[in-house]
Amino acid sequence: MTILPDVPAQNWEITKKEVNLQQIQNARVRIGPFVPQTPVSRSLYNGDRLGLEVFFKLENFNITGSFKIRGAGNALLLAPSETVGLEVIAASAGNHAQGVAYISKLLGRKARIFMPERTPLVKVSATRAHGAEIILTGVSYDDAYQSALQYHEKNGGTLINAFSDPAVINGQGTVGLELLEQIPQMGVVLVPVGGGGLIGGIGCAIKTLRPDIKIVGVQTRSFPNMAESLAAGKIVGSTAGLTIADGIAVKRASARTLSLAQHYVDEILLVSDDDIAAAIMNLMEKDHVLAEGAGAAGVAALQVYRDRILQLAGGKPVCCVISGGNIDVTLVGRIANRGLIATGRMMRLSARMPDRPGQLAELLKALGSTGANLIDLRHNRNFGALYYSDVDVEIDLETSDFDHQAKIKSVLDNMKLQYTI
Repeated sequence: MTILPDVPAQNWEITKKEVNLQQIQNARVRIGPFVPQTPVSRSLYNGDRLGLEVFFKLENFNITGSFKIRGAGNALLLAPSETVGLEVIAASAGNHAQGVAYISKLLGRKARIFMPERTPLVKVSATRAHGAEIILTGVSYDDAYQSALQYHEKNGGTLINAFSDPAVINGQGTVGLELLEQIPQMGVVLVPVGGGGLIGGIGCAIKTLRPDIKIVGVQTRSFPNMAESLAAGKIVGSTAGLTIADGIAVKRASARTLSLAQHYVDEILLVSDDDIAAAIMNLMEKDHVLAEGAGAAGVAALQVYRDRILQLAGGKPVCCVISGGNIDVTLVGRIANRGLIATGRMMRLSARMPDRPGQLAELLKALGSTGANLIDLRHNRNFGALYYSDVDVEIDLETSDFDHQAKIKSVLDNMKLQYTI
């Protein structure tokens, strides 16, 4: 990480004039014709696991598949009149792009969106379908934003920042107003954090009216910029990592969003990609909700930080903001498999045994006796450090949980096999 001592949080007196309850309430009226209220659903499965009521705020139900349409809509509707005929410019990992492109199309404006080269195809295609011109550049959101800045400086137009623009933050804050009406009894709200615009807006709306409600951010360990910035008291830039949560893959917060987080965020929790993969699978299988990596971050935190969340909630319901559902279908299978592995639902066994008739059948019979389901089997006589009379077998198994896997290991130990898991 790189500490930037010359970039402290924005002065609070300035921040609260730019982002406040009145501005958020105005934004709600302004974007109402374009952004209907999104629903809340109750998760019986996660509620039973946590021992409290758990609700999901389904921002993936927005027409563009994420909350980003709120901030994009508010910012574009507030754009200075002299820029109305000019090009709209934005940088995005995908969801902000769709919001900007969709609202621009409604307003009859041309949009040019800069996106990282690794942006999921589903987000690129959806943005292009709304009429925007797409420029793929760089490996991260921050790289794409620098390209957007350079283009704007050279060509002019209306630049809509994905998370730092006050109009964008006020638009995102409308999620908080809806939550106060839909779940007034809630004790904790779990919010995915990338650049900090969503949690800044939600935190402002909720804390202004209900300071007793805890606002908890969730970041991927690959991009912990807000958590580290809060700890340092200044902006800390994370190095670019790899994550399936591309929607929150932001290397650096802004002075404005850090200021908001310092005043409205109670805590930031960090989760791994395996935690997020398990949460995506959890949502699909138990709650029939399709979420992208960033959208599932709050549910991942429920699984990893159960005791801490219970402590913060104080017996009151917990709400996870499912921030988006724009996940590339080609990744769903891979993510689901990682989730199965992370939750003990799949295991790989490599065993070495004598290459004699009946040996493999005996092993498969033993595995079958445990209730494991065979997914795949690979038989190798030719590669690796094998003796002439040995064979390596690699087997993928479907299991019920880690206790089931322990039972399988016990059976293999009794067979005195040379194996690895």
